[in-house]
Amino acid sequence: MTEDEIKKERDFLHSILNKVAIAQGRLKLITLKSQAGNPLSEQKMLESVEKSLKSLDEFIALVNQHRKLILEDDGFIPDPEIKFEE
Repeated sequence: MTEDEIKKERDFLHSILNKVAIAQGRLKLITLKSQAGNPLSEQKMLESVEKSLKSLDEFIALVNQHRKLILEDDGFIPDPEIKFEE
């Protein structure tokens, strides 16, 4: 791998791990608040779960794109700045 490819791979890994961290953080907040006897309102919990699912959907899309490129053996790394529709 060239230095440029290594940098792109690092950026890709950072991007996908960020998506997982967002989802985990939001779900952990729901859990910790509930365990402390101070649960989020139903509306806030639903919003948090929806945002977690969006992050996980984006993670899956990035991984699938990366997998496709690897399988095609193009030698390119997916753009970590992919924009997703709201």
